[in-house]
Amino acid sequence: MDSKIAPAKEPQFLFLLSLLAFLELSISGIVTLIISPDPKNALVFGFSAQRLLLVAGTWILAIIVLAAGGIARTKKLSLDSAWLVNKNRYLKQTIYGISIALIVWGWLSLVSPAYLFGHLNYIFERTQPFSVALGICLAQSWFFFLYARGRLGFRVPGGFGVRKYYRPIILFAIILIGIGIFMASTKFGLPAKLTWSNVPGIPLSGLQFFFILLLVGLSFIVVPDREQDGSFLQLIKRYQLIPLFIFLTAFLVWGLTPMLFSPFSLAPGAPTYQPIPFYDARIYDLGGISIFRGYGINYYNNENPLFVVFMAVLHFFAGFDYKLMIWLQVLLLAFIPVILFFLGKKFHSTALGIFLSLVLITRQRNAIVLSPTVSSVNPKLFMSEEMGLLGVALFAYLVFMWIRGPKIWLAILCGGCIGATSLIRLNSLVLFPALACLVLVAFWGMGKKFVLKHLSAYTLAFFILLIPWFFSTVNSQGMPYLFFRIKLIIDQRYSSFYPSPIQSHVDSRLPDTEMASVQLAGPAVSGLQFSSLQSWTTNGYATGPLHATLMGKRTNSGSFVYRFLYHIFHNFSTSVMSMPDSLIYNDLSHLTKPVYWSDSGDWQGNLPVIQTGLIFLNLILIAVGLGYSWARYRWAGMIPLVVFITISVALGAALNSGGRYITPIDWVIYFYYGLAIVAIVQFGLKVLTGKAHNQPASLHTGTAKRISDRRSLGISLAGIICLASLIPIANFVIPVVTVPARNQAEVKAARASISAQAQPGANTVYGEFLYPYYVNGRLTFDFITPSGNARYAINRPQGSKPELSSGEYGFINLSDNVQGKPQVESIYLWQAAQPYRIWNTQP
Repeated sequence: MDSKIAPAKEPQFLFLLSLLAFLELSISGIVTLIISPDPKNALVFGFSAQRLLLVAGTWILAIIVLAAGGIARTKKLSLDSAWLVNKNRYLKQTIYGISIALIVWGWLSLVSPAYLFGHLNYIFERTQPFSVALGICLAQSWFFFLYARGRLGFRVPGGFGVRKYYRPIILFAIILIGIGIFMASTKFGLPAKLTWSNVPGIPLSGLQFFFILLLVGLSFIVVPDREQDGSFLQLIKRYQLIPLFIFLTAFLVWGLTPMLFSPFSLAPGAPTYQPIPFYDARIYDLGGISIFRGYGINYYNNENPLFVVFMAVLHFFAGFDYKLMIWLQVLLLAFIPVILFFLGKKFHSTALGIFLSLVLITRQRNAIVLSPTVSSVNPKLFMSEEMGLLGVALFAYLVFMWIRGPKIWLAILCGGCIGATSLIRLNSLVLFPALACLVLVAFWGMGKKFVLKHLSAYTLAFFILLIPWFFSTVNSQGMPYLFFRIKLIIDQRYSSFYPSPIQSHVDSRLPDTEMASVQLAGPAVSGLQFSSLQSWTTNGYATGPLHATLMGKRTNSGSFVYRFLYHIFHNFSTSVMSMPDSLIYNDLSHLTKPVYWSDSGDWQGNLPVIQTGLIFLNLILIAVGLGYSWARYRWAGMIPLVVFITISVALGAALNSGGRYITPIDWVIYFYYGLAIVAIVQFGLKVLTGKAHNQPASLHTGTAKRISDRRSLGISLAGIICLASLIPIANFVIPVVTVPARNQAEVKAARASISAQAQPGANTVYGEFLYPYYVNGRLTFDFITPSGNARYAINRPQGSKPELSSGEYGFINLSDNVQGKPQVESIYLWQAAQPYRIWNTQP
């Protein structure tokens, strides 16, 4: 057998290896003795019998290992004679697996804090030195075995293969490190000190990151070169089982992870025990309900019309069962990691695709777990940022495919995708000109006619999506909502006076009512402490204390240019700070304890030296990924970067950053970071073994059949037209079909009967009850009518309580209180074509 170490010299090397293991195990026994004593069950010198047995066993094992090495040297034993079970395949594989598991456990023992093991933490502390030493011994034994058997080649690739990468890597490293030094020294863009700046993105714990890297490393072994694929791997590739596994994993992990509550979702409580949407999520939900009920898309909200249409579709299938609506939304959002898998696979390899999908699944799961404490969004919230992430990721993938294999139908899909994404998150609109400029540069060498043809198709598809929204949805003053939204941003963010961020969200024709205070800080969100005012909001959501709590100690001072640049840099810093930057594998609760994860605004931008060094290491790895992308794909490799910068600039222009705002784009940082890790691992394997492992995926850009292109073109156009028709249908067709109410005569008669029993001057209103929620002895609910929406809070009657469910129709009697504001006198449900009173202010 060909080996790097001659068989005659193997006994000496085995003895040296055993001597090194003897020293490591002996030192671990000494370390076990000097850790904290056992005062409760001490036997000798303050040590328990269990600890003494552990130390004695460790030293005995060390002596046995040394003796085995001595015997090997004396009797001239080689690896073949020492490995007695070499011919037993299953036993050999079992021992391989156990040894690798112990190596992994040794690493985890080194970097994991004891509290992760709960009531077993004391046992972990005492066995930690032995676990680390055993892992080191096995790791060096594996290295010796592979080297002796010629598995390690140590062949450095040719100079040209390395030179083409190092120049762009150095350039990007200089830029990123320069930005990092500037921000670390000036604190510009680090702390969330401006209004509408937020905490860093959702973190990834070190332990989670370790297992992701472990799975990615296994992919180099499980998915080898094509000629080595076994029948099982061929089956997986043929039927695309890896994307299916990723989709099912995302769907089950996100769907089964419990969410307690968040600023955008109330904790389930009486009477419906549903995760009722709140704050911005309720605005979107009310927009969906207004479409579903036939009031039109102009009724409540138009900032993100396609997302509002999506909410209407959810209500169509799930009614007012918000638990089922969450599962349906998760079912759609589970395609995001699948899209990133395909992007990573096309860009480099299956390993990169697996890395990106696992990182996204894990971070979004963390977002669900951290929803009560970290200000962000997750797949279980009815927030447009998650759908924006879906659109942006798909757009980046399609543009990459378009540049690498220019097809007209791909240009149409890209234009339609960014048009639809802009109707979900308006700030995505800026991606249209930015990517058009990138494509112009990438295609310039193909001729002006070619470029014009592709950009025309791209632009046409984009406007097919935008024009119906532009002309069919206007506010009560006749202003298109695109202009209305731009004006709203200017009024909210650019004026020296800081208005309510919520009041101007909605264009309602109902009269304003006095707004009550709401406390919304951490666990207090489940309490919803209302004031004694009965009708507490009409057009939006509470400001005042709520806004102060969410914004902390932020300021709106400084020139526009200063705030604009600050938010851009803050988007970058909050994306980078979500990456692993600790040598200790803390859990999520300890990981998010630093002050920069709090909305208080107390953090001044200072970080420990070790954490700062690890952040700069992350920046270097990102630079490696960027340099590799440029060297391999040129402008196509910059697509994710252009997406990140463009949306960051759009967010900066709107003067917001961090938190939920970066959810659609912070995957880009992990994209280049993961690309660097996978490329380095691939390079390391090539150096060690002398051959390539899991070669980067190449795109086959051969000319497709003309009939295939025509079919793809027709399908793409048909899909975009159908998608563009949803907004006019929601605004014009559904109201015509739905608005004519049944039993109008009965409703009119019932209103007259109720008005006759009410106090003089009372107003009887017919509508639909939404979001009933008991808190502090009071019942809050929304009441939606064709004219608008109002929210009320009534006292809970002693001995009984009115049972309401979302979607029930009924009447309320309104009369003015002493302040001249409308308040509820009585509540009637419409049951069996008859009004049934369930509550009255009178005892």
